[in-house]
Amino acid sequence: EEFYMWLQGPFLGSLYPPDGPGSYWVGDTQVPRQPGMLNDQSRVIGVPRLRQVRSNTRSCDDLRYGFRSGLVDVCLATAEESEDKSPFGPASQRYEWQSESELGGTWTWGRAGWYPGSGYVQDFPSFSADASAVASSINKNASDIVSSLQAMEWIDLKTRAVFVEFNLFNANQNHFLSVSMMLELPTVGGAVASYDFHVVPLRRYVTTGQIAVAVLELVIFLYMIGHIADEMRSLSRDRMAYFSSVYNLLDLAMAALWVVIVVLYVVTTIESSQADFTASDKYVDLGRVTRWTVVQSQVMSVMILCAWLKAMDFLSVFRSVSRLVVMIEMMLREMASFFVVLFVVLAAFASAEFVAYGYKDENSQTWLYSLLWRFSGAFSGAALSDDFTQRNRVMGTFYGLLFVLSIGLLLLNLVIAIMATAYEKALSDSGEAYWARRQYLMIIRDGGERSDHVMQAIEQYLVLAYFLIDRHVVPLVTGGVGAVSTAYKIRTDLNIADVRVDPLFAKVVEFNHKRMERKDKKKDNKRTGGKDVVPGTLE
Repeated sequence: EEFYMWLQGPFLGSLYPPDGPGSYWVGDTQVPRQPGMLNDQSRVIGVPRLRQVRSNTRSCDDLRYGFRSGLVDVCLATAEESEDKSPFGPASQRYEWQSESELGGTWTWGRAGWYPGSGYVQDFPSFSADASAVASSINKNASDIVSSLQAMEWIDLKTRAVFVEFNLFNANQNHFLSVSMMLELPTVGGAVASYDFHVVPLRRYVTTGQIAVAVLELVIFLYMIGHIADEMRSLSRDRMAYFSSVYNLLDLAMAALWVVIVVLYVVTTIESSQADFTASDKYVDLGRVTRWTVVQSQVMSVMILCAWLKAMDFLSVFRSVSRLVVMIEMMLREMASFFVVLFVVLAAFASAEFVAYGYKDENSQTWLYSLLWRFSGAFSGAALSDDFTQRNRVMGTFYGLLFVLSIGLLLLNLVIAIMATAYEKALSDSGEAYWARRQYLMIIRDGGERSDHVMQAIEQYLVLAYFLIDRHVVPLVTGGVGAVSTAYKIRTDLNIADVRVDPLFAKVVEFNHKRMERKDKKKDNKRTGGKDVVPGTLE
């Protein structure tokens, strides 16, 4: 009854006002607004509609054991288990089931379950071009539709969800709004109301600012093609060693996500081009293109997250940032076992609370909800008297006190001690030698096939740079062509053999010499087939 009252009142009063859509002044002339305007700013595209999802009945024989016959006459399934597809209603007003492909709908995740995009549809009347002459009659027609639905009990025992769907277009912002308001009627009883609004830009590149965005998208498109080609070359060169770097994995993730974004962009463009935005007598379906647009935004958000994390790799050329990143990596490795223990403790409380009073607590209605609630409570805190005791005076208080003692006093203080110890260890491990080695690897990481004298020049430059840093004379400056040219100048102007080098860094240089020797020997074996060759006989 309240749902029908809402339809007759606020809903029809907003979309089908009996006095017309209003007017505005242009000089000394009052111009009436176009019909179908909501809040004087957004135009309704097509017509609104009601969509209902129904479920089948099932046998109650398995529930009658121990009860007298006839105690329960009918049992209901959920829409996920068994959707009702049979016609219903009086002969003069029968409603036929329509599939998702016919309605263009998609699955919807409500608060009480999942619902398909199919169902039974009732369209509202279209908006006439004459605003003031027929405003009252259009409102009456819409009101008569709601009254007839209420009289025939359109919403009954088998109804699982009712959707109020319509689309708006705001010309001021050039955006479309897909509106879906849902009333769920779960099999446990009661009603759950929710809504789902999505703003989507379906008309692209029509303003000056959007054309500038198009140019930027083209630049990013060309850049990403080059980036993917470069990553493929690195992958083919390094093979499995490529996956040992977290930043390489971020590069691969961004490349894969970018391909997905481009595919979704093409799909949404095709879907939006097929929509008839000028239709005035039928519902214009934007549900599918809206879903793809939302998925595209979510994929793009993950890509942006990876891009910002990748920025840490570029900032590692600075000594202070590199040391900080190394400390964080070392602390995370030290805390791996702690996270396992924390998860076990949180899972224990989540399972206990879900079994004890999850049926009457919104935060513990499922095991996953309970786990997430415990995880957030471990770091944000929760009021013991309000949150726990209202659920269950005995068990709620017991679990609340035990949670505060085990998490707040023991584990959180333990993690502080672990982080302090890991910080001290990271500080000692990420000293001058580690910094020099890291810079050395950054230069040779993308070198590929380099000649021996270039490698030696880079090594000599790094030795001198490490020597200068150790004396705090100048900061370390590395990178690309500058490193090679400076190395040649160093080799001609200075005697590198007189420079004292840290033993750890000397081992790094020695390791690279051995690597080059093994590489040259491997090439010779490949050319000779592993046979010994007399010097001077091999061309």
